[in-house]
Amino acid sequence: MIQVIGAIGEWILGNTFSCAVFFTYGAFWLAQGASLMPFFAVGAKYSPTGDALDGVETTGYHATAGLYYIILALVTLVYLICALRTNVCLVLALFFLVIAYCLYGAVHFYTAVGKGAFAAKMEMAAGACNFVLCVPIWYIFVAQMLESIDFPLVLPVGDLSEVIRGRTQKARKGAEDEA
Repeated sequence: MIQVIGAIGEWILGNTFSCAVFFTYGAFWLAQGASLMPFFAVGAKYSPTGDALDGVETTGYHATAGLYYIILALVTLVYLICALRTNVCLVLALFFLVIAYCLYGAVHFYTAVGKGAFAAKMEMAAGACNFVLCVPIWYIFVAQMLESIDFPLVLPVGDLSEVIRGRTQKARKGAEDEA
């Protein structure tokens, strides 16, 4: 819910990129939480007996969940490309998140075809990527907290806004060169 509330705040401020990112991952966590709650009976439609717990162990459920993670990986890849104009920390976090989502998709696909031992190894790798992506996120958090109180130490996050110039920056540069 915090990410959804943050997305609303970013929307009010007019920060489209941050708003989209926060809404996407806030919705992901809400869907993830709902899928674990018996009340929503997510696996019931996949179960031959109608029992939700049996349904989450079926091939169909795992294939669908795998596709869900691959779609999340593609959306995150778009965010990664967009983040190339922000900072190194965010790019690194999104890079590892793309890998983690691909690995989680693989976990479900391998489980669907009965290769549970390999799926378990993929899940360990996905967990490692999740751990690694937390490092730059915490670094950004500390940098922003220090900045918010005007702390004398500024932590560099690796500004990329001048590395890949935006369309308006290129137009302005072209106009200056002509003048």
